[in-house]
Amino acid sequence: MSLLAFADAVDIGGGRGRLAGPAAASLARVDAEFRSAFGRAADINEAWRSPEQADKNYRAYVAYLAGRGPWAALAYPAATSIHCRGYALDTDDTSSAHMRIWNDHGWFWTVYRNGKLVERWHLEYFAERDKHRNDPAPASGKATAAAITTLEEPAMRTIRWNGKHVFTFGEEKVSHQDVPVDAINAAIIHNPDQKYLELDDAGLTTALKTFGVPWSALDACMRGLAYDISGAVGGRYWSRAVEQKIDTSQLARTIADLQKTAASAPTVEG
Repeated sequence: MSLLAFADAVDIGGGRGRLAGPAAASLARVDAEFRSAFGRAADINEAWRSPEQADKNYRAYVAYLAGRGPWAALAYPAATSIHCRGYALDTDDTSSAHMRIWNDHGWFWTVYRNGKLVERWHLEYFAERDKHRNDPAPASGKATAAAITTLEEPAMRTIRWNGKHVFTFGEEKVSHQDVPVDAINAAIIHNPDQKYLELDDAGLTTALKTFGVPWSALDACMRGLAYDISGAVGGRYWSRAVEQKIDTSQLARTIADLQKTAASAPTVEG
């Protein structure tokens, strides 16, 4: 199992990260059962991990074991990390009721020491143990509009607005693709025909409503005043999940200023 590149990983929706294709498909089925049982999708703290981050975590862990650094969680280098292959995730949803669903779909605890579970939050996907791997993909349960193709979860599309600005939309999240090669790659990854979904003002309005993205957040992304991928203010990415997890006081002030300009674009309302 080789390392998985970011571009080859599948976005799992809700700002929760990315996974390898088979694992992402399984998680979509898990989410469907979670929604039925608990009224929400599964909570994911981390899924795919970059090799650079894995090696950084491993160095910190080695330093901690050697007494040369502060406490650090158990970590593996990229060469052996299942996170870097897109078949592992960390979650707080590990009660008995949660685990019955996880196990039924091929997700299991794997980190034991002397027969004792030491990482309850870490699950790995085993396709051969997934009782639902041949089930059809669940519907997202989210209404879609004519301008957006009916989507399965995780739902993402890369659009080009009036032939100029390129955005990748997901459920309650959006990123402004300001680097041409990244914009092209996003369309290849997310769109069935591997081309931009071309939208005019009315189409963009539909996309904003379909994906639950406010115009003010889109505007902040275009200006580089939203978030970067780490959650820090000052980037071209926005998601409801990130907004709920970090201190948004600075962004709130920024969006308040941007909302003053929203009236100048009456055809594009969130």
